[in-house]
Amino acid sequence: MEIWNQFVKQNELTSFTYNYDFVTEKIASDASAIVPIIEDVLEKMAFLYWDKYHEMADIAYWPYKEFKAVESLDKWRVISKKFVLSTDLKESAQRMVMAFDDYNEMAKSSDILAIVKEAEQLMEDVLKKDTKEEAFEYDFIKTPPFHVVEIQKISERQLNKFWCEFLVHHELEAELDLENVKSKMSYNTSALFNSISKLLRPLAFTKMHYLAAKQQVKPLAFSELQSKALKEVWAELDAFGLPTKDKAMAHQVIQTLEMQVTNKNLPKPLVQSTFNNFVYLFKSLYADALEMLDDAVEEEPVQQESVVEIEQPVEVAVVNDIKEEPIIVAPTTVGVSKKRVSKFLQQSKVLLTSAPDAVVHADRFGSLQSYMHVKRPIEEKLVQTLQHAKQQQEPQLILLCGSAGDGKSHLLAYVKETYPELVEDFIIHNDATVSKSRTKSNLETLEQLLEGFNDGQTAQKNILIAINLGVLHNFYTYEKEKQQFATFRRFIEDINIFDQTSTTNESSVMPSCHVLDFSQEKNYELTKQRVESNLFKEILTKIVAPIETNVFYKAWKEDMDNGIVTAAHLNYELLQNERVQQQIIQYLVYGIFKDKLFISTRTYNEFIFSLIVPVEQEQDEQRTAIDLANTLPNLMFAHPKRSTTLATMSNNDPLKEKSAAKDEFITNVLLSLDVYGYFQEKFGDMITVFEKPIKKAILEKKFVELAQFGIRLQKLMSDEVSTLFNSYVSYLYSYLTGDEETMGELFEQLEQIVFKWRGSPEDNFIYLNNDLNREFRTAIPVSLEPAVNENFYGQMQGETLTRFVPTMKLGFDEYFIDLDYRLYEILSSVRQGHRLNNLEVSHAMQFEEFYNAITKKSQLSDNRLMIVNTSNREKMVISKPKFSKSKYEVKKV
Repeated sequence: MEIWNQFVKQNELTSFTYNYDFVTEKIASDASAIVPIIEDVLEKMAFLYWDKYHEMADIAYWPYKEFKAVESLDKWRVISKKFVLSTDLKESAQRMVMAFDDYNEMAKSSDILAIVKEAEQLMEDVLKKDTKEEAFEYDFIKTPPFHVVEIQKISERQLNKFWCEFLVHHELEAELDLENVKSKMSYNTSALFNSISKLLRPLAFTKMHYLAAKQQVKPLAFSELQSKALKEVWAELDAFGLPTKDKAMAHQVIQTLEMQVTNKNLPKPLVQSTFNNFVYLFKSLYADALEMLDDAVEEEPVQQESVVEIEQPVEVAVVNDIKEEPIIVAPTTVGVSKKRVSKFLQQSKVLLTSAPDAVVHADRFGSLQSYMHVKRPIEEKLVQTLQHAKQQQEPQLILLCGSAGDGKSHLLAYVKETYPELVEDFIIHNDATVSKSRTKSNLETLEQLLEGFNDGQTAQKNILIAINLGVLHNFYTYEKEKQQFATFRRFIEDINIFDQTSTTNESSVMPSCHVLDFSQEKNYELTKQRVESNLFKEILTKIVAPIETNVFYKAWKEDMDNGIVTAAHLNYELLQNERVQQQIIQYLVYGIFKDKLFISTRTYNEFIFSLIVPVEQEQDEQRTAIDLANTLPNLMFAHPKRSTTLATMSNNDPLKEKSAAKDEFITNVLLSLDVYGYFQEKFGDMITVFEKPIKKAILEKKFVELAQFGIRLQKLMSDEVSTLFNSYVSYLYSYLTGDEETMGELFEQLEQIVFKWRGSPEDNFIYLNNDLNREFRTAIPVSLEPAVNENFYGQMQGETLTRFVPTMKLGFDEYFIDLDYRLYEILSSVRQGHRLNNLEVSHAMQFEEFYNAITKKSQLSDNRLMIVNTSNREKMVISKPKFSKSKYEVKKV
């Protein structure tokens, strides 16, 4: 293990992904997924063996270019047969090649473990000898910079950013973010404690690394903590100096988790205090991270700027177009470089929520907000509701509901600016998540504001409130406990607002109250052929439109005219390509369907910024070097730790696909005598956008990076993300609109999947178990009658659907599954003969239960049972005749 990790570190491979513990854990759960990582390691090691031994090989005349072009496994065939190695190394290399061949034939995880074992033997020979004291690699999280280290001064906004980095770092589900976990506290404590349980172990592991770094001691491996109970895991941190308060907080949280197993109805104060203590542990970790960040800055040596005496100004030299940017030296005795400020980079930052003049701003609606405004259906409904309220004698209450960042504040600012006459008689409460008073909670503030709509009270003024659904639920629960606002609570129950499938906004229970819910408005639309997003398309068009009123384009053009060209400028130019725009939006929609990605207008703006501006350029605007790594295709797919949206993009990286087109592209790049000419042939004139970084990579012989860039760009220039996804979209549209012919195709597929789930020995028979090692297996006959949930099937009309749940409730007889895209993808692979790994089985557990329900019903309705001899495939059917003296009848099939 130490040898493997030392090799990974010395060769600058991504430490977390290539870590020995991570690799071996993945082998146990999903061996096929880890093969590309092992191939990367073997590739790196093969080049080290080439450097060390190729001159003594039987093929010393063989050119490096040809060695580089062959697959990593073939490189090791050459090394094991032709290189002059010691007997131990040669045998180890041969065993590794044989194990890889066996895996390609049988796909056994044990073969992958054998490869790793032999690789460690081979690594030892090419490890750089280090005589220095052993240094441990600590597993730190990318930390958003902030100067306050005191725990009590860490705001929720700062913690939320760190929390997201934590999730990305440990590759945890996006739904475990702070806001989602917090919202579960009021209406689903079981889900809350389940989320806390998932987070506590990686939280302890990360805390241990920060504590170990402070004391300069070696941390424990994740595998050493994995098998231990949570209480034992946190107890291990004592040895690393876990603060007393953290220890007490962790103990209380774990104790509550244990209590919750047997008692589902814990007192609300206990739930609240447990959540608060858990949040404290996260804040404590963030404080450690900030402290480590500050220490790193303090320890960084200060570079003394040299004093240069220059008699005359030095003009900027013309630099080769594929080298770094020139250094401009001013006529001064102090060696300070003159820097030109990019207006485009400054302007792009308004896409970030943290920017002072952000596009999404709660309190003002200036020219930028006006330009970026996109009309949405909910805007029209709000205006109509305001017009209706103005005509009423009785004061009206309007609730503008949704989630964080979905555009509530922007819409309020727009309405105030555009329709002042409609809101002049309204009290507008813009953010119900915070209190305007130091002495009252946000719920108490809300209660005071709505007092006129309480039972027995008379409202004096119209009220318009922007409120998150989680806060509304908290208010509902809060008043239910106090037995206040009974009519308002009945109204909330009547419209069923907390159910995502509900489409009701008004009720006769309380005619003066109106709800407009952003969560009912999808950010995308469904057609027969594909999913579109007019919202995302219009926002992106406004950012890249080549018109004078577009401040982004205007700043970009001014920079280009002034010779200020960086990677961000090139990415923006590519983003102006309509096909690239369409494909980026398709990838977002794909992530929403497949990975349950939640993306608001706020996160969408930040996502577009991350496609334009590289990380280092965001941190230092003077970084103008243009490399392939900083081009848009790589920024989109190769930076999972930058945001949850980019983590989803990385999950669907084109490099992870298996296709003949991808293999052909790699081969052509590696073997082409004119790589840039090949890119021109493949992409046409648009490739000139990235001419400099491509030529620079060619000069540096970075052909693997060139191939990866080309594959990603090729996908961004294609017409679809996934053919299978397009099929699912077509079936979903047919389900919602009641297209029986197309649905018939889907039911044919579903029936095939049922017969392939555990196998079928004979037509109309399916196996009861999945144990292939048994001497005999049993099967039963089934008859499948397609069925759908009539409450949703065929209930929609039109070429474009805007309000729908992206799943299908269907099945056979009275048994149903909720077929979302993730499940459809897994089941489709079963239909193609793929054998599921453990992770896929867990995602398809719903279908396993569905299958079991079908078999139970079939056993009740049909008394036949087939016995199959697995060794010779002989089959017998046993049945119990209804009108016969014999108890059983046996027939050989």
